[in-house]
Amino acid sequence: MRLYEELLASDETHLPVATSLANLYVSMRRYGDARAVLERELKLWPRSALLLKQLADVYELEGKPNEALAAREKALLLDGGDLPTRRTVERMRTGKELLDRDAISTEEALKAYAAAPGDEDAPGAYVLDAAAVKVFPDGSMVDRIHIIQKALDQSGIQDLAEVDVPQGAYVLKMRTLKADGRTLEPESIEGKDTVSLPGVEVGDFVEYEYLLAHGPRGPAQPGFTASSFYFQIARQPNNWSTYVVSAPLGTGMKVDAHNMKSQQPEQRDGEEVYFHEERRVPPYLPEPNGPPSGNEWLPFVSVGAGQTDNEGVITAYADAFVDQGQVTFEVERFAREAAKGKSGREAVQAVHEAVMQKLSGRDNGLQLSAAASVAQDRGSRLMLEYAALKALGFRPRMAAVRTFASDPAKYTFPAEALLPYLCLRVEVPEQGFIWLDPVYRFGPFGELPEAAAEREAFLLPEPGHPLERVKTPKSNVSSGKQVTLKLTLTEDGALKGEGSETYVGFGAAQLAEALEAVPPDQREQALQQALSRYFGGAELAKLELDTKRAVGASVTVRYAFSAPRFARAEGKALVFSQATFPALLGRRYLQLGARKTPLFLDSVEENVTTATLTLPEGFALNGALPEVKVGCPFGKYERHEKVAGRVVSITERYRIEMARVQPKDYDKFSQFAGEVDLVQGREMLAEKK
Repeated sequence: MRLYEELLASDETHLPVATSLANLYVSMRRYGDARAVLERELKLWPRSALLLKQLADVYELEGKPNEALAAREKALLLDGGDLPTRRTVERMRTGKELLDRDAISTEEALKAYAAAPGDEDAPGAYVLDAAAVKVFPDGSMVDRIHIIQKALDQSGIQDLAEVDVPQGAYVLKMRTLKADGRTLEPESIEGKDTVSLPGVEVGDFVEYEYLLAHGPRGPAQPGFTASSFYFQIARQPNNWSTYVVSAPLGTGMKVDAHNMKSQQPEQRDGEEVYFHEERRVPPYLPEPNGPPSGNEWLPFVSVGAGQTDNEGVITAYADAFVDQGQVTFEVERFAREAAKGKSGREAVQAVHEAVMQKLSGRDNGLQLSAAASVAQDRGSRLMLEYAALKALGFRPRMAAVRTFASDPAKYTFPAEALLPYLCLRVEVPEQGFIWLDPVYRFGPFGELPEAAAEREAFLLPEPGHPLERVKTPKSNVSSGKQVTLKLTLTEDGALKGEGSETYVGFGAAQLAEALEAVPPDQREQALQQALSRYFGGAELAKLELDTKRAVGASVTVRYAFSAPRFARAEGKALVFSQATFPALLGRRYLQLGARKTPLFLDSVEENVTTATLTLPEGFALNGALPEVKVGCPFGKYERHEKVAGRVVSITERYRIEMARVQPKDYDKFSQFAGEVDLVQGREMLAEKK
């Protein structure tokens, strides 16, 4: 102890020594000395929640509960996300657990379910899905989550019996409620991310309830936003869902309801309170090819106050990652070697190409610094390009883009998931802005992928440049492919063919990256399977790839194949179909007769095919289609067939737009898809003259 006292005397700011010495005093029941050490340290470290909590423990040991409570409340002002301290304060003040007022008992939930169980034609059912949130003046929150589910089918037991509790949560209940009245509690298994509930069988209930604390968002984002609560669940009926949020009076609580109607908060007992419940909600059955986010159709609410929109999120990101783009000696040397004395747009392009060549693999965005990336030859193309252009005197800005895949609905509160894509905008004097994509390696220079084109974006703030809301430019490049087929049909129905497919734009960059990661034998196997689907029983004879790794480079795949059973003989005629690669729109998109949610077409699909089919000697095509044009708001298709002797020439082009086909427009797209499939898949007749 004497050594600790001497160490602290030599450096009173050394916090670990001070806390260790206070603990020693406590072990000797010298509470006054311990308190004196901690109070002295608090003058040096007035924002240390750790010191306040330790001081509260000393007060409690001294028999001073009021002083202990005051110290813990001060600690919570500094660390509002400290759940143990929050629970202790609540018990000292009320003698109850946090959010007891809003809790629903197991007995009440089971009684409500027994009275009206609803539809049980599912693997499992939610008996209760309850969440209560208490907001404190600094914006910190505590959630109380209570879930009860019933196993209705053997297939649902595995999912119900594995419980995933968030890290840092305090479990109040976790058990299996057997149909015969027994209660089984799980054992803790180290190293598992989930907890396995024991003995779950059909007809049993699983129950878990826990508390989870959230610290305040900080001054950059004043206020709070509680976690979104969903009132409908995929594949399971929900007998009773209830959500309550309470906050201090004057907080200014708002409700952002999506795909549902909801009342506004009320004043109750000196608080602002939001409450909503639903009973016996049927399960949502996911539809194929739906939008990527369930937020576009599931009923849910977000409750919050203070900061709205995503400007606070962007500012916080910029503050957290500003150091990642520092210009170091290594970064500056890389930039100058890449530019090679060029200026303006040429210099920007040279740096962009050098970054693409140097950094392979997935782009790490904001997560890795420019200096680390240039040293490792992997990492963040975004940060290296940003820092390198800055080193050359340009004004690059990082941009967060709300892509096409993001939920298009208006959100009141911050939702960082709406801004999944990061890119660069560079200002070139007298030449305007250049937008650069770091995600698709070797994509076209000065272009953004179609999903990020003409979209809302934020330029991240940085010293001297405030946050800006902008719109990205439209895409000026195609990401489609051009197909050339040279086919020869023999009198016995066998087909021999040669083909080449040239991919351009971001489609080429994506394909080249995928091919680079696939072993040669697997490439051949994949193409063999594709050809066999289109030309029944086709066998690959040759495969050549031209995948030049350069910015904006195209990718060309050349192949030769044979299909022994391509055409069937009917008398003196040969009958065949699919002389080009069909789009198969019906098989891909029309699994349902009608939809409740939009059909999501996630990218632009654009193909141009030129094919020549040489028929056997003495044969001619019967019933050629000189011209076919089909269109709808979501795509267009045209086909031209020309016969010259025994040579059939086919030119075909189609484009499917990136879109959300709303349920009311689904019939239009279905008709378009059906007509395209009918034309491409129709049987063609070659007759012997």
